[in-house]
Amino acid sequence: MAFDMFLGEGGRDGIGHHEEFIFPLAQGDEARYPELVALAREFHDDPRISAARANRLVHELIELLVSNGGAGNKPLATVVLRLAAFFGAAHRTGQDIRCRSD
Repeated sequence: MAFDMFLGEGGRDGIGHHEEFIFPLAQGDEARYPELVALAREFHDDPRISAARANRLVHELIELLVSNGGAGNKPLATVVLRLAAFFGAAHRTGQDIRCRSD
């Protein structure tokens, strides 16, 4: 993975090199996707994502999907749904996500 994310004791996900295409989609509209754009900027700095920020990312990811073809955009839908579930778990449990990039 290009960007590994860790939640609690065993939760792990990430954003692979082939999934980084989500960031240019968001960067085209920074006002609508401020958290995604910020995450793209911090991508190589091993950020820590708070539970509150994870919740905002869930909403931005859903909006990104809706604005880019919805469920008909299978590559984007696959990434968004997986990441939304992971970020949602962080929010529900009140845990920060620790990140590491290569």
